[in-house]
Amino acid sequence: MILVGLLSSGIIRFRLSLASQFSERSQIAMAKVVFTSNLQRFIDCPSQEAAGGTVREVLDRVFEGAPRLRGYILDDQDQLRTHVHIFVDGELIVDRVRLSDAVRDSSELYVMQALSGG
Repeated sequence: MILVGLLSSGIIRFRLSLASQFSERSQIAMAKVVFTSNLQRFIDCPSQEAAGGTVREVLDRVFEGAPRLRGYILDDQDQLRTHVHIFVDGELIVDRVRLSDAVRDSSELYVMQALSGG
């Protein structure tokens, strides 16, 4: 009986420990990524949250769930397409090649496709 009691309390403690780890992970702040409606006309890309310390890292997380989106945002050299602009917290990114601009957990990224025509 004592062994069963110790085993049960150990399992309960283990389960409580796992539960607290999962609840901590679910509260991790992530950057919000918003795609303009003109991009959404061509591909399903709703606003979402993604983790990462740079624009590249955040986009890579987004592309994991939407691989076709990569081709609309990046060219065959894996650089930002000429007609696409990304703003982080209201500022246009500087590094269009490596996408190394810093992103905070509370950042908002806006991905826009430039429109032209008359």
